[in-house]
Amino acid sequence: MKGMVQVNAVTPLPSIATANLSPERALVWRKARETSNAGDCMGLIEFGNGESLQTIASTISIHPEAMELVRRALPTVRRSAITSEVTEVPFSIDTCLEHINMHIRADKKDQLLLRTTLRPSDIQTIRDAGANLATHSARVLRAKMAREPIYTPLKISPQGLVTRVPLV
Repeated sequence: MKGMVQVNAVTPLPSIATANLSPERALVWRKARETSNAGDCMGLIEFGNGESLQTIASTISIHPEAMELVRRALPTVRRSAITSEVTEVPFSIDTCLEHINMHIRADKKDQLLLRTTLRPSDIQTIRDAGANLATHSARVLRAKMAREPIYTPLKISPQGLVTRVPLV
């Protein structure tokens, strides 16, 4: 069974000074900050794997134009490919994550190289989320599924009317 990378959460840090970073992570961030353009914001991305404590950190330079788009925070319009329903969605971290994940899911040919064979621990996380178990990974996965409309079950009437059924 193939799985793919999905972005599940964003944890903002008030400042690098209060981030409680390990000395190694703080050094990575400081070095990137020193070599970045003066007007760019700097982010630290940490990639984790389920329940494992092993993570990899990387920095990302955020261009001022991207920051300006975020500050304006204009809502976006989306149309359901299934129901053709058009909705206006407020700009938020959740809608950005949904948009990122939508593009990853749309990469059916794996041109972004973000698909991999699921390991037994990955499959167990999915099962735990379905069984409503309280592992950290299962909680994060359930929160992601609750926020992204693609996971909302649809009910189709005999007349072909489609309605969304809220997740319980």
